[in-house]
Amino acid sequence: MYYIQTPYLCLRLLEVLKRALAILQFSNHSHIFNGIIAIPINSQCSLGGDRRVLFIFVLNNLKINIMALIKWGAIVVDGRGKIGGQVLSRGRSGAIIRTKVTPVNPRTSRQTAVRAILGALSSAWRALTQPQRESWNAAVFNFQKTNIFGDTVNPTGKNLYVGLNTNLTKVSEPNIDVPPVPAELVAPIISDFTADGTVGLLDFAVANASVDQKLYIQASPQVSAGITNISSKVSLIKVEPQSSGSVLFSTDYTSVYGPLIVGQKIFLRVSAVNKVTGQMTVPEILSTIVT
Repeated sequence: MYYIQTPYLCLRLLEVLKRALAILQFSNHSHIFNGIIAIPINSQCSLGGDRRVLFIFVLNNLKINIMALIKWGAIVVDGRGKIGGQVLSRGRSGAIIRTKVTPVNPRTSRQTAVRAILGALSSAWRALTQPQRESWNAAVFNFQKTNIFGDTVNPTGKNLYVGLNTNLTKVSEPNIDVPPVPAELVAPIISDFTADGTVGLLDFAVANASVDQKLYIQASPQVSAGITNISSKVSLIKVEPQSSGSVLFSTDYTSVYGPLIVGQKIFLRVSAVNKVTGQMTVPEILSTIVT
């Protein structure tokens, strides 16, 4: 069913959902139908947001998945996610729709490690007391983010708990069971990324320090100099305190990817994680050619 006409329809749909959920004593984040429902969000709906945004949900076995997020213009101006067998995305030439392809699962050691972290934290979330979970649910408004369209969204309490603790685990800091007060992050300013293949040297410079943060340093394998984006294939290279000055990571890099090859390109991706809250800065991305 698609509800895409007026704010009145949106309000009526929300009323029906709320009454049904109240009868079954479900929270507002629980769902009781099977099928597909698309809800237009506007300023008069309790969900808030932009009247040009359409949320498409799959309701299945009392669980919900957001399939796609669509931005309405005169017709449709943009879209992300999947609907049935189609994927809405954006390429160099603009918005695209393509057939959904199930990728090969290589089950790499990196994938296994990430899945182990997520599995452990999901179990830890279930082990929290109800008051603890409620405190995380209440804290989500302090950790709002913007989605791909620039609209403000809140994570769920579980997503916030898992996300912050995943970041803490990545930088070898203890997990937290109490939602933190958001900290003022100091985004690392990085520059002078160099790769010298003749002496096997890799380093970059950090202009600002923070005693409360650690650098989470990722890099790509060596690729052709004509490649312009490889951010999805970076791997963790090193974690260290955020200090100003030069950061040398030659040995760490070559232990993952092998010796430097002159003429190849390397991408560097650096974020900082607060050691107390688990918040992570937006990554800085640089690239250089091995000389």
